[in-house]
Amino acid sequence: MLLLDHVTLATRDLEGYTEMLERELGIRFEPPTETFPGARGRVARLGQGFLEMMTVEDEERIRSTPLGQAFWSYWNRKEGIFAVALEVRRGMHSFLTQAATRGISFMGPVEQKVPVGSGRFLRFQSAFLGWEMPWLIEYDMPREWSGKWMLDCVEIGVSSLEEEGNRYIQAYNPREVSRVTERTVRMMLDRGSLQLTESPVIGFQAVYVSGEGRRIRIFADEAGWHTETVQSWI
Repeated sequence: MLLLDHVTLATRDLEGYTEMLERELGIRFEPPTETFPGARGRVARLGQGFLEMMTVEDEERIRSTPLGQAFWSYWNRKEGIFAVALEVRRGMHSFLTQAATRGISFMGPVEQKVPVGSGRFLRFQSAFLGWEMPWLIEYDMPREWSGKWMLDCVEIGVSSLEEEGNRYIQAYNPREVSRVTERTVRMMLDRGSLQLTESPVIGFQAVYVSGEGRRIRIFADEAGWHTETVQSWI
């Protein structure tokens, strides 16, 4: 089982943009924590999935680890979606073994933990294909929250829909794949979806949340983070 779990939004104004999302969506971000050395982040738990907004706090410390270096390089270029995580349920090792039979070799699994406040840590396993594609996570304990919003879809720009689309299918084995337009396909997971569009702009472009009859697109451009209400995925 594969679920759209969370997205990590890179920002230069952590307090300003978390407050903007709280105001516009009626959600609440938890107090900031050091997500890894040199990085500071805040998490908003949705009814299904969560949003993580993160910034650089110490440019020297953050570049001391491969993850920190990758985040710093992205953050130094722009604000945007740094990472997308898909939750694996019913066995990370089994999922990776099946992916290998389709010709996909993930890096991992790796045991990790992150602070969640009050001296507590969240423990999980992770596996990666690279920073440009969604990574996999399996928690030690199931995580469910109450809330009106759900993390619904991630919009991804790819250079070749045929080549990259096939790689996504082999990597994540989506429940259903449908062609939306000549240049766009949607891959349905067990919860949420990935929308791939052939585009000159490559990478994670936007995240959609939905609830109470509303669908909101969250995205960043040169002016910063924005939200817009949309009627459809396209």
